[in-house]
Amino acid sequence: MDSDRRAAAAPAPPDVASPQEAAAASPSYSLPGFPEFYEHLLSSLPPEYEPGLDISCVCLPLLKAALPSKAASAPDADASQPTTVLDLCTGSGRVLLGLLKQLADHSGAQVPHLRLVGIDSSEEMLAAACAAAARIPPRCDVSWHCADAAGLPAPELARLRLQGACRLIVCAAGSFHHLLSADAQLACMRSIAAALAPAGPAYAVLNIFCPEHLQAVPDETAVLGPFRRTCVQQQAEQATDGGRVWRQRFELERFASGTSAAANDAGQRLWQRQEQWALREVSPADLRRLAAAAGLQVVRQQALWADGWGDGTAARCADSDARIFTLSLSTAAGCCSS
Repeated sequence: MDSDRRAAAAPAPPDVASPQEAAAASPSYSLPGFPEFYEHLLSSLPPEYEPGLDISCVCLPLLKAALPSKAASAPDADASQPTTVLDLCTGSGRVLLGLLKQLADHSGAQVPHLRLVGIDSSEEMLAAACAAAARIPPRCDVSWHCADAAGLPAPELARLRLQGACRLIVCAAGSFHHLLSADAQLACMRSIAAALAPAGPAYAVLNIFCPEHLQAVPDETAVLGPFRRTCVQQQAEQATDGGRVWRQRFELERFASGTSAAANDAGQRLWQRQEQWALREVSPADLRRLAAAAGLQVVRQQALWADGWGDGTAARCADSDARIFTLSLSTAAGCCSS
């Protein structure tokens, strides 16, 4: 962790939210106890966004393509330097730690020399990432930093030794939708462009959701493991830059077990609170426009993670159906096509 931004262990949540607490709903990711809920939330995503496939079908092949053995012909290639991977909105570190595990499974004891960097704005999520990263193979460095994905200008990238250093950058699980203005989205894209290694191969992977998957159904309750989550309010907001933002408020309840959550057994409810959520719609055309404005090009687009990457088996994805994008610097020669 950053020495000046160390994530503390998550405090125990209150038993029951008071009316005053309920009236002032907190941003979801800052809530104590949210990391546990988030793992259950991921499992509820539509099948085409299944967590795990993003790692095995796309991120792992891209990382293997960017390892030093693949870049030996680059004039400035230095096999003694670690291969740097940046995960924006890393959350609990699922992507970075998943990549590390899959590399270990494929490589045995010969895990490549890696530097894995996770960035998130939530100390709660970073604390969970730290706890999950207890065992790291030799020659692998993992660090977690509290920062905003849209707030990584050149000085911050330089401080974190990320400027022009990354062979793979990931922004998965629809995290790009949490950037609520076109300016914030463009700032994120520019940070990605500045962090990518200019002498390739170097790639960034982002995914977006279709608008209906950003919306909740008011008064509908989802039971996710030991949690119950009910949408109590939703409204669409037209941003001043023309974009649409969905703002939602949920009641989140934690029960002693999945069985008691399904039965809505109040006697087994450990705590309840309100949380808020905000997601901006991003179309495939929006993402391509933002990428181009930041000096990035789309080298592959997919509708599904399971389509794989660069394996030649997936049919060409129509622009309107694209949800997963592999980007590179516009001046770099891509090794795959959309």
